[in-house]
Amino acid sequence: MQRLWKTKNANMIYIDKEDIEFDAIINYIELNDHVVSKQKTGKKNYIFIDEIQTIKTSTLP
Repeated sequence: MQRLWKTKNANMIYIDKEDIEFDAIINYIELNDHVVSKQKTGKKNYIFIDEIQTIKTSTLP
């Protein structure tokens, strides 16, 4: 993974659900919105999510 961080054509999107910065991401829709907002055209976008199991896969109660 460290090799990817040094790649010029790579855009890393890292989400750590244990970090308060990402508390607002609670379901797959908010996750998608966040990832789309961080994507960079013309680069390879890599997404890393720590504690992904805390993100709901459905908006149903």
